[in-house]
Amino acid sequence: MANSSYDDILRTASRLFQERGYAGTSVRLIAEQSGIGKATIYHHFQDKEAIVSKLIEQSIDGFNSLISDLYEIEDSRSRLIAALEKTIDFLDKVAAVFQIVRRELPLLWIEIKVLLVPYYTRYISLLSESIEQGVASGIFRPIPPELAASVLLNLIQGAHGSLSISAKNQDSIHVSIQSMIDIYFNGIVNHTANL
Repeated sequence: MANSSYDDILRTASRLFQERGYAGTSVRLIAEQSGIGKATIYHHFQDKEAIVSKLIEQSIDGFNSLISDLYEIEDSRSRLIAALEKTIDFLDKVAAVFQIVRRELPLLWIEIKVLLVPYYTRYISLLSESIEQGVASGIFRPIPPELAASVLLNLIQGAHGSLSISAKNQDSIHVSIQSMIDIYFNGIVNHTANL
């Protein structure tokens, strides 16, 4: 089977899982929607769960690549801004599959959570190290790097959830992300006001 057919199966399955859920998506439906025969799908995937597992594996690989790309950014502030922007974009692409697995395949979700721990740890380390570098170079005020990293991660996760509900288009998402970046770095206190 050509690589594009393999990708078509995964792309179609991902879309159908998002639209109909895991239980509402059959291999037959994936075959119909992708224009690829069931026998061909079964040649590459043992069952529907194997398709979901491959989608999760691709997502985890993508997250690992995202972290590596962020480490390439030398300036700590720029790295944190990129982390916020790129992670929200990444979550927008993969969150639905993770939510379906968590909701409809609890045993697989337990396995996936174990697989995610090293990537989560690496990501938090990236954020903490960036904040620590910024403190050391005087860009950021002295704050506990791990706590600030946790706050940023929660902002990213919350922003993704909020934007996926409220944002209408890419321009409004970009404006919202820029506002969140400003709030994270500058806070909400008007320092020129008499307090």
